Amino acid sequence: MSPKEKTTDIKTEIALLVGRVHELEAERIELIDKLESMVRENRPLIRGSLFEKAEKCRKKKCQQCKSGKYHPATFLSVSIGGKVKHRRVKVAEREEIEQGVGRYKDWLAKQKKLVELCSQQAEIVTTIRDGLLASITPPPQKPGCKGKK
Repeated sequence: MSPKEKTTDIKTEIALLVGRVHELEAERIELIDKLESMVRENRPLIRGSLFEKAEKCRKKKCQQCKSGKYHPATFLSVSIGGKVKHRRVKVAEREEIEQGVGRYKDWLAKQKKLVELCSQQAEIVTTIRDGLLASITPPPQKPGCKGKK
């Protein structure tokens, strides 16, 4: 392969890589727009997860609790400072908390994807740089020339 053909191949490869960077940038902008729309909604993100368990209702005369059949209850579980905390969720607030937890998980997924896109762009830019460095060869040394010391 002649040097001219090699240069053409490198230029073609770099052009493809630059095109891929632009594709990733378009994806990144779309993702940022989605995150921005979540911010504009001004709805809370709730970190944690919901779970259900049966518990006593604390009423002294409750026949169901006396018979060992406890009442189902929903809890929000959150890790704070390395400790897991549970908070009982009222029936009236369950849907809102469920949606907040979903929004938080959605936000995290978008954030993770955004980091991946940026990382891919950085890798491609490094590959382009390396391709450009490899395409420039130093001039040949003259025979008998040892260079400066």
